[in-house]
Amino acid sequence: MSLEPELPLHRDAAAFVSVLERVLLDLRELSATTDRAPVATALRGAIAAIDRAAELDVEHAAYFEVVDEVLLRLAESAESLRPFAQEPAGRRAIEELAAVTAAVRRGREVALELLVARQDRLLRGSAPTRDAPAPPPFRASLGTPALHWVAHASVELEVDLSTPAEEPSDDGSARARSLAPPEPATQRSADHYAALARDCLTDLASLGSLRRPLPEQIWSDSARFEDRLLASLDALLCLGREAPSPGGAEGASYDVLGDVRRFHREASFPDPGRAFALAFTLACVDAEATARVATLALRQAPPETHAAFGDAFALGSSRHIGPALGRLLGDAEPALAALVLDTLRRRREATFAVSATYLGHPDERVAAAAARCLSVVEPRAPAARLLRRSLEHPPGDTLATAAAESLLALGDHAGLAFVRQRLEERGSELAEADRLAYVRLLSLAGNARDLDLLARSLGQAPADATAAGWFGHKDLCPWLMASLAAANEVREATGPVRLAFEQAAADALFRIAGAPLGDRPDLGLERQAGSPAIEAGAWHAFWEAAEPRFERDRKYRFGRPYAPELTLDELAGPSLPGVRADAALELAVVTGGALALDTTDWVARQRTALAEARARAPRLGWAAGSFPAPRELLRIRSASSRARELSPSSASRVSASSHSRSCSSHARLLRPASCSTRSLARGLDQMARLMAA
Repeated sequence: MSLEPELPLHRDAAAFVSVLERVLLDLRELSATTDRAPVATALRGAIAAIDRAAELDVEHAAYFEVVDEVLLRLAESAESLRPFAQEPAGRRAIEELAAVTAAVRRGREVALELLVARQDRLLRGSAPTRDAPAPPPFRASLGTPALHWVAHASVELEVDLSTPAEEPSDDGSARARSLAPPEPATQRSADHYAALARDCLTDLASLGSLRRPLPEQIWSDSARFEDRLLASLDALLCLGREAPSPGGAEGASYDVLGDVRRFHREASFPDPGRAFALAFTLACVDAEATARVATLALRQAPPETHAAFGDAFALGSSRHIGPALGRLLGDAEPALAALVLDTLRRRREATFAVSATYLGHPDERVAAAAARCLSVVEPRAPAARLLRRSLEHPPGDTLATAAAESLLALGDHAGLAFVRQRLEERGSELAEADRLAYVRLLSLAGNARDLDLLARSLGQAPADATAAGWFGHKDLCPWLMASLAAANEVREATGPVRLAFEQAAADALFRIAGAPLGDRPDLGLERQAGSPAIEAGAWHAFWEAAEPRFERDRKYRFGRPYAPELTLDELAGPSLPGVRADAALELAVVTGGALALDTTDWVARQRTALAEARARAPRLGWAAGSFPAPRELLRIRSASSRARELSPSSASRVSASSHSRSCSSHARLLRPASCSTRSLARGLDQMARLMAA
């Protein structure tokens, strides 16, 4: 007879730990006149004990001993907080500890009932036999990180208890502790393991930034850095795979995650490389505790390292990272909340509920990040409706451009309708960055009838020339050549260094018309082999002969009638990061959102996605030279006219859209840090499923 294991604390452990972590972080708000270190020590002990108890079966010999340790640590924490009982943060912490203590006591009673019930069943049968689970086999990382197992997966939580008013200590004791060597797993191998771990961590710290291509670097060059990064990760986490020996130090496993923590602490300044090494390692370990520690480290990290944390979490393989980031959202500062949402989007773990909730955030950075999340969530139809509603009451341009781009990525041309409307009504009033963002979207998603609007919206920035090239209409070539000639004159008057606009205009002409390639040798310009000529005269001579073969109202790419396969060629070929970001959005637009690519993902994963997209491209039935197909567009109503134009086919969807508008309004009223965020999220998920049905 075999019985399934009973894990009474497993279901609620995450909630308990989340409360204790919040109390731990709130210690920084307490007065520094009384020592807060004993409270922090007791809280960390309670969290570690909860983690152990959550994985123990109710029949385990140590189960009730560990639960009693949890209660003891909670009592010690509450007692240590009594000197702070008159402070608001202290009272709140004591109340939260009391609630957790009561819940753990109830769980202990439930465990006793389960144990009695199981023993009653055993009286009628034989005793169960249950072998200890074997560690999962080691799997090497091939192109993407493997999910690793280590024997010591728990990492001690660390909280900086210093306050902004306190001066950092000069005695060097904290740094001495951080540099202290770890306790040796065995006397003969500890030094060797520590040296190997440091070598691996140093590689991770440098390779994390090297894998991100520079603006002038071909994207596929990152593959060799990624291979080295993954090899270093595998080598590092192999050090922690020895199973611990129950009978003493001999043969006990090496605490590799302790080395990772110490390596991160050693820096005396904000170090993005060490932050990446810490976050990426913890994000590739199959343990909830490591994911929790990683997100707690992000919560306390200086802003200079936030991008490194976000990149590491987006690339990590642990299934626990997404939920841990979701819990972090509740009380995160706006800049951190926006980073978390973007990371969830890159991991494809953003949900409709969370995205819809934060779409109404008062900080536009957070709302824009939520709008970008809605481009990857399921179901897609409610996400598109919610994005349209967000554009009906004209938001700031940061949110508006993000919402319009997400609509286009979903294959909904209501985003294009809004871009047209904004450029027509406010084009001359827009800030330069906002104008360029709208022009980019129009160039990638517009059709032949948008030529006049695009021409009127173009300026003299390099990004304007780039947009003209993506649009692909022959009538933009004269403007590009005239602008290029003016830039040539500026260069000749100021020096031999090529101008950014010259490069952008030449690339745009090449993207539309193809050749000519190469500049005259006497110009003395440092140029890559095969780069388009930046001399306007060469283009005028070429265009005079080639223009008759270009038809009006057709889209061209490299001198050929446009087809989606040409976008795939740019994505798969030796393209620069900025080019690929635009090409990825164009691919989503021309395929109605059916084909999507994250250009920041692992190179191996991108290559797989591109191969699948190329296999599906012929089924699109694209007519060569066509612009993105015009559809029945929903015009976003402006503040001046509340009229909304609906196609006949959309009349039956008015009721569902009103539900979406209502939820969006509630989301605006809700402060994301409030305690009802989770309940609202559950309701939004249910609403999304109903709307999709």
